[in-house]
This record gives sequence, structure tokens and C-alpha cells, in this order.
Amino acid sequence: MFRIYDKKDKKWIRHDIFLTQNGDLAVIKSRILTGKKIKLLSSQRYQYHMDIGLRDKLNHLIHEGDICKIDNGQIGLIIYFAEIASFVFVDYSNNKYYPLSKKLCNSKIQIVGNCFDNAYLIPQLNKENETELSEGKTDGKESDR
Repeated sequence: MFRIYDKKDKKWIRHDIFLTQNGDLAVIKSRILTGKKIKLLSSQRYQYHMDIGLRDKLNHLIHEGDICKIDNGQIGLIIYFAEIASFVFVDYSNNKYYPLSKKLCNSKIQIVGNCFDNAYLIPQLNKENETELSEGKTDGKESDR
């Protein structure tokens, strides 16, 4: 499963959108006379976040891009870290990351927001976004796939 954010309209969308084999977002448009047509969506405008297959201690499904809090008070971002082929909790305030496990997620992690709606929870995210905007980077990719 995945969720999709419209960066232009600044909202989550819930249309009949799917991922192609290449990882592109697409939507099927139905036409009365011509049948169905597949339209690819711009990665400049839309960002998708995959669920990581784990749930937090309140049983909410965790997605990459979620901002979570650990019982000890640390707040961090969930990302896919290609170098270790794993989803991790990134603690920007201590410059550390922690690979996620079912036990850790189910007992100690709680989702408190996401990188689009609640970026203020992690000041470093705001600095990165400002840098990307000033450098003209707008693809919004958080990790290599």
C-alpha cells in the first residue's frame, strides 16, 4: 500500500492511482466512447510514500515520510535507507538512525505526523526543504528506489 501527496495543492489524494512496474504513478481515465486510458502523473507534483509493513504502538500503519516519537522522547523521520536495504528511524537531533523492527514499532514508536503536514516537528526538514527550493530541486524524492 502507499499514499500520495499532491505537492501543488498541498493535500493527500485518494484517487484510483497505481504504481507502474517502473515506480511511476499513473491513473486510469474512463472514456465513454474510447474506453480506458492510462495517464502518467508528474513526479514533480505528486509524491508517494510506501507503507513499511509495520504498525506503531497504536496499531497505525507506518509509511515512509512519517514523523514518529519513541518512548524516550526522540522524534525522527521514517525513511528507506538503500545502503542497508531497510527502513530506518532517523534521529536528526543526534545524527543517528535505527533500523526498524516489528518489536520496536509495536512497543515503542508512535506516529505523530508526516513530512508534509508536520515538518515543523523536525527543524532539519525545514532547512533541507529551504535548501532544495533555493537550489531548484523539486522532485521530492526521499530515497533511492
